Formats: sequence, C-alpha cells, structure tokens
Amino acid sequence: MNTYTDDLTETADAEETTESTEAEASSPDDTVAEDMRSSMATLADSVLMLPFTEARSRALEEFDRAFLTAALARNSGNIARTARSLGLHRQSLQKLMARRGIKSGRL
Repeated sequence: MNTYTDDLTETADAEETTESTEAEASSPDDTVAEDMRSSMATLADSVLMLPFTEARSRALEEFDRAFLTAALARNSGNIARTARSLGLHRQSLQKLMARRGIKSGRL
C-alpha cells in the first residue's frame, strides 16, 4: 500500500470526525449568541433611515433586550444569578427588564 495515500485518508477521516463532533457540540450559548447576532443585524437594517437620536435610542433598547435575554437564558431565567453574572444588583436588573419589556421568571 501507498503510505502517502493512507496518511491522506487518515487525515481526511480525522478532520471529518472533528467537524461532526464540533457541529454536535453546539451549546445553548451558541444558540443564544446566534439569536443575538440575528436580532442586531435586523435592527441595523431597520434603523438606518431614522434620525440619529431615534436610531441610537432604538439600537440601545434592542441591544439591552437581546443582551439581557441572552444572560437570562444562560442562567435558566434565574434573576439573582443573572444579576450576579452581570455585576448588577438584582433590583437594577429587574428595573432594566421592566423598562425593556422582558418578563421575569424562569425561561
């Protein structure tokens, strides 16, 4: 047998196995991050024609909403744990959630 060809085959098999393992290892954080990227991309398209101050305000609101929702998802909706992970007081997080229309409780 040709060892060069055998080595190439083994390398290709190893790469294929690594790729399939990486695809299977998609974590909830990956899903949340992708949702946040999608949300921000949609926002960017929708605010480009607005006056600066209105566009900035909407962008900040949407960022807050996406960021807080992602943080809550990472912490299974636990507000106290989410607040700690973000370096906020629980009450501050609850106020932000209320301002951005995010319902409290377990996700």
